[in-house]
Amino acid sequence: MAHVGQHLLGRICRGGALVVLLGLGILRLQADLPAAGAAGAPEEKLPNKTNTGISNAPEASPRVMLPFVSGSAQPPSVPLLIGVATPGQYFGTQGVVDSYLKGLDSWVGLSKPGKGHSIAEDFEDLNPFPPNQANHTDSYVAGPLTLFWNNGYTDFLNLGSTASSAAIANGCCDAGITAWARSIATWINRGGGHKLYIAPLQEMNGNWTSYGMDPANFKLAYQHIQALFASVGVTRGKVWWVFAPNGWSTPPYHIVDYYPGDDKVDIIGFSSYNQSCRAAWMNPTEVFDPYLQEIRTTVSTSKPIFVAQTATSSAKGNKDQWIRDAYSYFLAQGIRGVLYYNADLECDWAVYQPPNAGGRQVQGYKDAVTAPNATRYIAPATLSGMTLPP
Repeated sequence: MAHVGQHLLGRICRGGALVVLLGLGILRLQADLPAAGAAGAPEEKLPNKTNTGISNAPEASPRVMLPFVSGSAQPPSVPLLIGVATPGQYFGTQGVVDSYLKGLDSWVGLSKPGKGHSIAEDFEDLNPFPPNQANHTDSYVAGPLTLFWNNGYTDFLNLGSTASSAAIANGCCDAGITAWARSIATWINRGGGHKLYIAPLQEMNGNWTSYGMDPANFKLAYQHIQALFASVGVTRGKVWWVFAPNGWSTPPYHIVDYYPGDDKVDIIGFSSYNQSCRAAWMNPTEVFDPYLQEIRTTVSTSKPIFVAQTATSSAKGNKDQWIRDAYSYFLAQGIRGVLYYNADLECDWAVYQPPNAGGRQVQGYKDAVTAPNATRYIAPATLSGMTLPP
């Protein structure tokens, strides 16, 4: 498990990253664009929270999206599973879990069981282990995974890389991938129903990732990662495999071009942000509808959908109301899980900070996740035994 200062795969530079969509002790951007699109088509957006911190505006010729029809090809709404990302904190200690994760649950008034944040998300690199520590599964993987599990959070692990998709597919990162797989296998084999979400090579449809812009090799790399996990006993069904694109795709490709297939994927989790700190203010319908429509009409009609990364700035609008509206939208559209990026990086994303770390508390988030029938808490051992969609 990489220390937060060691690798930063989040929005700053490539490599492993400590984020917590409540997370695993590990770590984890664009110029204003002109409005684009044919009449009646949604405005094309900035790439939403890239993996490198590099600005990447879309090309001038936008792709045209059909208008989203509310209620089209969507499952019935159920209370949301929720989580948060809190980068910049090393979550290998109970004290940090208490301050940043349980502190958030306490502030919003969601007491487990029944209510609370269910999911913890991390951003890591495929090659996170120092050469002489590749077998330290307790300190790098199993220990933090157990800490989160015992505190009531299921981990959502993004595995990114500084390598290209072609290189990964051809074996460049096999040692690191196998180390991850063995560590996770060790944790699963300890019993108790241990299970987690794994999202290989997230935001692969953006040109800000080293492995992006290569659909054919991305699909081969995704399958290669799964095969290496299976070779040490982490077979399908022992984890949930997530396909995690960005919402907006760098042309000329679309999300569907990268999709590994229903037989390889358990959950689709996409990223989209209201980046009003450097672009126009956009309401939740504008931020999410085009990509939700695209997934449901061109990618898969059967897979549960998560919003795997999202946040809003307060610039140019009402952050509290945006969050309330967004979570109402997620519920109405049958989204299964929502993971909020609770840290200030490019914009003032955070909704909660402990008193000794700024003390910000955004009432709109509290209102959104405590609204009647809006969210539900599912304990890790219960969630691991559920048939999807959760």
